Amino acid sequence: MGESFAAINNVADLALLAALASARFAMAFLLLPILAQDTVPQMVRAAIFLSFGVITLAVQPLVVVDSFSVGDWIGLFAKEAFIGLALGLLLAAVLWAFDAAGEVVDGASGMGMAQIVDPLSGRQTSLSGAFLGRLAVYVFMFSGGLMLWVGVLMESFVLWPLAQPGLAIKQGGVTLFESAFAQFAGLTFMMAAPALVVLYAIDLSLGLMNRYAPQLNLISISMSLKGVAAVGVWLVMLGTLVRTLINHVAELMPTILRQVQGLL
Repeated sequence: MGESFAAINNVADLALLAALASARFAMAFLLLPILAQDTVPQMVRAAIFLSFGVITLAVQPLVVVDSFSVGDWIGLFAKEAFIGLALGLLLAAVLWAFDAAGEVVDGASGMGMAQIVDPLSGRQTSLSGAFLGRLAVYVFMFSGGLMLWVGVLMESFVLWPLAQPGLAIKQGGVTLFESAFAQFAGLTFMMAAPALVVLYAIDLSLGLMNRYAPQLNLISISMSLKGVAAVGVWLVMLGTLVRTLINHVAELMPTILRQVQGLL
């Protein structure tokens, strides 16, 4: 048993500490399309986060809770939630980019009107967005990204211990969120660009054909043609998309703690 467990005699205090240690994991997974409510029951998700919290609590230094007031507990929970959100945002930006790239291409091809509810994200998305979003989650899981992510969250307790008082956000910390959204936008455009080029080339070709043969009704076939072309581009790029995600996750995981440390 860890020092934190050995020094706590009150079951209520132990439950509060376990919930406090689980808060960082719960908030970090909140932004990710992993362990969503529509795919994993709420009780199972709570049990997973609580198990992570108990393991973390067992290896934490001695936490003296006798002197904690209600305000102290609220401050600690707020600190854990903020750290979890900051860590989750950096990884979520990479996974969101795949979904966004699919929606951008579907909007350009005219297939954006076909919306479905994605159970992984719990919101409406286009067909290509759902396909790429699920591809990103599956690749992240089978490539060992989930184990790396849990390891990063547990290592974060070394930099920000459980009983550490409230944190002060540094003046230049806003650059962390700017870099996350810049990475999201850049990765989205990079993945959508090949399909967009093909779609614009099709529009140009059909426009020239309609210019010299106005009697042809090309509008009726343009949407179907662009939809087939978009799907073909995704299939050709499938291997590249998988390597892109693996490379971005491999580059992000070793540096994510340093990036958040620059914020706090």
